[in-house]
Amino acid sequence: MYFVSFHRCLESLIATARHHLIVMLSLWILKISASMGCLSM
Repeated sequence: MYFVSFHRCLESLIATARHHLIVMLSLWILKISASMGCLSM
């Protein structure tokens, strides 16, 4: 029973980490594309 709850907690933690990673990655890509746009201008 304890193992199941631990696994579920780990699963939600991984999902949260993945969500944060995707957000950070998209922000980083936006920042790079913005600087590229400024350079090309």
